Amino acid sequence: MARKSREKPATTCCLFCGRPWTPGIVRKSKEHPLGDWIRQLEKNHPPEHMSYSTGMVLGDDLSELVQVRPEVTYKKAPLLTVHTRDVCEDCNTGWMSDMEETAKPVILQIAQAAQFGITIAVSREHARDLAVWAQKTALAYELTSDTDRVGTAAMGQEVRAGRPVRGSQVWAARNTRDSDMGVALAQIDVSATLVPQPGPPDRRALMMEIVYHHITLLVLIANSPAQTWPQLSPVKWTLMWPSFGMAEFPPMSPITKEERTEILSHPGRWIPPVQVSAIRQPGLPPVVRHRN
Repeated sequence: MARKSREKPATTCCLFCGRPWTPGIVRKSKEHPLGDWIRQLEKNHPPEHMSYSTGMVLGDDLSELVQVRPEVTYKKAPLLTVHTRDVCEDCNTGWMSDMEETAKPVILQIAQAAQFGITIAVSREHARDLAVWAQKTALAYELTSDTDRVGTAAMGQEVRAGRPVRGSQVWAARNTRDSDMGVALAQIDVSATLVPQPGPPDRRALMMEIVYHHITLLVLIANSPAQTWPQLSPVKWTLMWPSFGMAEFPPMSPITKEERTEILSHPGRWIPPVQVSAIRQPGLPPVVRHRN
């Protein structure tokens, strides 16, 4: 299993309704993965944001993973202005807008509970609203990346119907402090064996963290419902979806920035853990780019 860069193909349809692009009928629109209500609440959001990308590929001798040279990009625009045009106008201004309004009070309630250390009970209905919103956000944000996506129109249509993607998980954690806003995305090729083998992957997985001040949401989606996910400590993470009734939030202990990073970046936390002899670093500083 290794994360790899792939050239992103052009989309032929809206990810969330599956209708092909048709001039004057199914039109592209500007969809912001993080909704308007978040932008309206953020009064001191940084005017620029930075993105960091790297990955792991299987070495030539098939016994080790080699880290792809990291790339740091500084963009002269706030994170909340990031958008994709691969969502149709009908979806963007219809059910997606309604979903944002439905999820907003749930997100604000758990964020407040994390900030003040107040234990709340999250109902199954509210957990589903949170999970569907988080998965919508993850699938839409993946459309802004430069790599081949894990998300499919079938997944988008499940979310559009108000159902979390089959076999997926959504977790919530309390941060040690106000961590402002941030997103982190990992696309992972999963082999059929514990020892990675060359060739096409058995399946692909999307892992995304959404940081909203005092909370972190972890979204796990795979293109096969039989995927086994990382083991997370219930002391630090609350499973929001699948829901088995009332969920207590926040967990007993908060998570640090380093712990958040490790879940997506350390091969020992991948799914399943990769059995390789070594992980070789590139030995070169990151490539730094600046974009308007």
